Amino acid sequence: MVRQPLALNFLKYNVRLFGNTVVAHGTPTVVYCDDHLRATLFEDRFRAFARAGSPPDAVGMTEFWDGSLVPAFQKPGFWEEYQFCHGPFGRGFPEIFEIMREKGSFLYPLISSNPDIVVRYFARSQLLEGVRAVSKPLATLFKAMEEIPLRPIKGRLVEMMKDRTFLGSGLFLLIRRRHKIVSHRFIPFESKKYGLDLYAQKGILHVVLELPDGQRLSVFLTHLHVGRTEEDRSARREQILQIKRLIEESPYPVILMGDLNIIAEEVDLKTGRLIPSEEYLWTVENLGLVDTFREFHQDPNKGPESRGYTYDDTTHFSKVLGIDALSGSRRHFQRIDYIFRDRHFETRFAQVSRDQMRHPRYGGRDLSDHFPVCATLVAEGG
Repeated sequence: MVRQPLALNFLKYNVRLFGNTVVAHGTPTVVYCDDHLRATLFEDRFRAFARAGSPPDAVGMTEFWDGSLVPAFQKPGFWEEYQFCHGPFGRGFPEIFEIMREKGSFLYPLISSNPDIVVRYFARSQLLEGVRAVSKPLATLFKAMEEIPLRPIKGRLVEMMKDRTFLGSGLFLLIRRRHKIVSHRFIPFESKKYGLDLYAQKGILHVVLELPDGQRLSVFLTHLHVGRTEEDRSARREQILQIKRLIEESPYPVILMGDLNIIAEEVDLKTGRLIPSEEYLWTVENLGLVDTFREFHQDPNKGPESRGYTYDDTTHFSKVLGIDALSGSRRHFQRIDYIFRDRHFETRFAQVSRDQMRHPRYGGRDLSDHFPVCATLVAEGG
C-alpha cells in the first residue's frame, strides 16, 4: 500500500534564555531580561502558529541554557500537546562566586559586587586580566596576584571549565505527542574550543521519531561554534564534518535544525547585492542537504522576506548583555539559523517570522534577538 505524503511543520528558534547562568549589570538575566516571563509568553506566540493552521510538529530551540526554565514548557494547556528532550544543562556563571566564597577569596566582595567582570572579561580571557581591565586603579595590587594564594582558586576554575559544567548545550527540542520519540541522544562536539565556547558544552541532539503512519526520521538539532576568526571557522568546519558523519550513519530520512553561526549571505561591496558566503557554500556542499528557506526564496535580493534574516544584534538583549553588539554593519542582520532537509522531503513552504515574536506584555519588544525560521516539509512515503 502506498503511503500518502505527510506534511510536517518544523520551527527553529534561538530563544536566548540565559536565566541564572549569566549576570548582566549586576543582575542575573533571569531577572534583568525577564527570562521567566519570556518563557511563558512563548506559549502565546506558538498558539498563533497553531491558529494559522501550522502547529509545529517539532520546535528546535537553541540557547536554552537554564534548566530551571523547563517548567514553563510543562504547564497544562497548549504545552500538553508536546513532549521534549534536551542536551545537558550547565550550572552557570554563579558557580564562580560560590567557589570563590568557599575558598575565602579576598576577591569575592569585589567580583560579587561587579559580576559583569565575569561575563565580559573572564568569559573571554583570564579572570585576573579581566579584573585588571575593569579596575585600572587596582592594577598595582593585581600585578602581584600571582604571588598570593590565589592560584588554588584559579586552578579550580580552570578545572571546572575542563569538566564543561559551566554552561550546558543550550539544546531543547519540543515534539508533538502525535509522534513517538523512539530514541534520543546528545553527542558532544569533538572540535577544539575557543573564546566563549570554552565554557559551553555544545554538540548535537539526535532524535529518532516515528510518525503516525509508521515512518521514522532522524531530527538533528545543533548550535555551532560562535566567532568570526579563522580559529572559529576551523572549529565550525570540524563540527560540520562531524554532523555529516552522523547524517551518513542515519538509516532514516534526515532533518537538521540549528543556529550554525554561519552567515548565509554577505553584501558584495562592488554591486551592493547579497551573495552566498564562502563558508555557507562549503557547509551546504559538505552536508549534502537542502537549505529549505533558500530553496523556497531563491533570490535573496528580491526583498525583506527573501533575505530571511534570523538574527539582529540591535535588539534589547544585546544592549542588556553588552556582549554581542560588536562594531561593524555586518553584525546587525544575519541569516544564521537554518532548517535543512535531505532528498526524502519536499519543501512546501518556508519563512522567517520576524514580527510574530513581539509581545505587548514584553513592552512590545521581540521575545529574543533571533527570529524563528519555519518550514513545511512533505515526507514522500512509498
